[in-house]
Amino acid sequence: MKCNCRDQPATQRVDRMIRQLFPEFDYVDTANWKALLRCRHCAQLWAVDEWDKYQIQLAVKITDEVDW
Repeated sequence: MKCNCRDQPATQRVDRMIRQLFPEFDYVDTANWKALLRCRHCAQLWAVDEWDKYQIQLAVKITDEVDW
């Protein structure tokens, strides 16, 4: 299965659908109510807000693991 990371916007709302939108991702790290995910196919990194019923959950493309 090929990923569609390249076609995804740099920032997108995911609201509790992270596994449906990004099924082939590995958790790399967690910090400050965010998770760092890496695509298994293209290695694109995403910073994803942890789900909270009072907040909008966003996924943001990032370029570097250092100080994410």
